[in-house]
Amino acid sequence: MSALFGLLLFVCFITLIIGLIKPSIVFKWGQLEKRTRGKVFLYYGLTLIVLFIVTIATAPEIENESKATVAKAEQTVSPSTDAGNQTKVEDKAKKEAEEKAKAEEKVKNEAAAKTSKEAEAKAKEEAKTKEKEDKLRNPAWNKNEVDAIENGNLQRAMDMLKVIKDIPSGEQASPEEVLKTPWNYYGKAISFTGQVGVVEDYPPGSDAGKAGLGSDVVMETDDGTIVEFFSMVASGSIKVGQTITITGYPIGRTEVGNKIGGKFTHLIVVTNKLN
Repeated sequence: MSALFGLLLFVCFITLIIGLIKPSIVFKWGQLEKRTRGKVFLYYGLTLIVLFIVTIATAPEIENESKATVAKAEQTVSPSTDAGNQTKVEDKAKKEAEEKAKAEEKVKNEAAAKTSKEAEAKAKEEAKTKEKEDKLRNPAWNKNEVDAIENGNLQRAMDMLKVIKDIPSGEQASPEEVLKTPWNYYGKAISFTGQVGVVEDYPPGSDAGKAGLGSDVVMETDDGTIVEFFSMVASGSIKVGQTITITGYPIGRTEVGNKIGGKFTHLIVVTNKLN
């Protein structure tokens, strides 16, 4: 409505201007001499005022209609915009969830790979240790050289005892026979009973102590065989003159000088337990 009144207002204004210039153009009725500028101003001026007032009066209605139209348009567009925004939010959340899942999966895979690698390394190390221990449990004894000081069987026996730790119950054998053929008894725990003739403990800082030996015990058995024990532990309460039983592993024999210039043959046995 405001557009119509505005148009009429504009036409009326133009007509008023034309009429003031040449009244006969806008007045087509009445006598020619009565078509004056005064009447043009009166008629068209009043009409112009009325149209102006009506236009002003209808302006708020037009504004309200415009606002209503805009609000309606916004209501129409709003759901679409909200839906679009919601979709973007959902897409972003989905993408973040996927990235988080991928990151967690990556960490999980890396942890599994690390665990598997560590388990594999541990298994290899255990297998290697077991193989080494098996070799130490069953050493390759030197049967070519009978001298226990020279044949290297002392270190083999000590390494074996470190692995097995506890010596099993010893076998019974003739000390004289063991002295005669010690190589037949390598790797076998043999028990010997006799009277103690020598007891000596090695200081930790001595060569023998640094090598892993704690004491040296020499006994003479009933058949006269001299058995010398290289012990990996201290002699404890053992004293000269006692009759005791000791279990150990024969490693050969050796010649030991005596006080009168002769030599005694000792059967050398290694142990880590003194009764």
